[in-house]
Amino acid sequence: MKGELIIEKSPYGERIAVHRLSKEKGRLIKNSNHTRDRSKGIKAYMETIKANFRNQKTISEFLEQMQIQYPRYVRDQLQILQKTIKHHEEVVEEALQVCIDKKLWSTNDLYDIADHLNRKKVYEATNETSTFRHQANHSIPRKRKRT
Repeated sequence: MKGELIIEKSPYGERIAVHRLSKEKGRLIKNSNHTRDRSKGIKAYMETIKANFRNQKTISEFLEQMQIQYPRYVRDQLQILQKTIKHHEEVVEEALQVCIDKKLWSTNDLYDIADHLNRKKVYEATNETSTFRHQANHSIPRKRKRT
């Protein structure tokens, strides 16, 4: 068909993929299912994710609600959750609790909250260090340069 890229195993053979061509220059053409990990079933994927959390009740509630809210995108949601665990391991439990408290069931929200908490921690640690340096600099008498 005109305006489509058809990828086949052999000429006129089994279709592997069909993509709409973009009129935008340099635009990447791909289906979202090309990036999905289809080697695991959804239940097994959920169990793998749950193993990363101490509070099984909380993560189970989140996954259940997420599945109700986004039934067509469960695998995508789990991939985002896996990315959140990987990038924000130290604060993911706290972020999960915020999502539960505020009834936010999207893993994108969970990622954003974890990212915010992580940045806040880094800022506070940096601020404490600079405050310590500032206090230390004022407690040491310095010689003045003679001009």
